[in-house]
Formats: sequence, structure tokens, C-alpha cells
Amino acid sequence: MFNVGGGAPPPDWGPEMQRAMEQVIPKDVATLVKSLVPMMASQAWIFMGKVVNPLQRKVTKDLDQARLAVDCVGALLDQVDRFLTAEERQQMRQMAAELRANFLEAAGESQPG
Repeated sequence: MFNVGGGAPPPDWGPEMQRAMEQVIPKDVATLVKSLVPMMASQAWIFMGKVVNPLQRKVTKDLDQARLAVDCVGALLDQVDRFLTAEERQQMRQMAAELRANFLEAAGESQPG
């Protein structure tokens, strides 16, 4: 169990476990948020029906979920923007623009007529 209150890890954690935890737990909130952006983007691609849903092992389409994921990418980027390098900012903004364009395309495909 994690030491939620901070401080040193439990004494029974050996050095291998400590190294593993350091790779899993980000050093700060900005790093965590930066890692959430591609995770949300992946969810958007899945729910737009653009890639195979790994849990269902088939292409699925749920535009409400896709919209939420795309909106989350935008919101996360707005919050983390000041912590990004110029290169990270450019890459993430490009990814967000591609997501929005693909969402609009997917939403248009589902419209009748």
C-alpha cells in the first residue's frame, strides 16, 4: 500500500520496488497531467472508431465518449501549457488539432443524409 501521507516508503520495500515505484509515480502534477494527454487521446481514437478497442478486440464507435476524451485533451492542455517546452507544446497542440478534425469527420459520418 502507498504511503499517502508522504515521507519514506514502507521499510519492507527493497531497492528494486523503490526503483519500480519511481518509474510509475510521477515526480510532480505537471508530469502526471502531461502523461494523461496521450492517454485521453488514445481513448478518443478508440471511441471515434479509428482504432481497435483493445478490450473488445474490435472497432467500436461511441461519439459521446470520443467527444468527452477530445474535450479532456483540450482541458488538460490548457492547464499544463505553462509547464510544456516549446516542442512539447507544438506536438501536443498538433495532436489535439488532429483529434478535433478526426472527431468532426467521425461525427459527420454518423449524420444521416
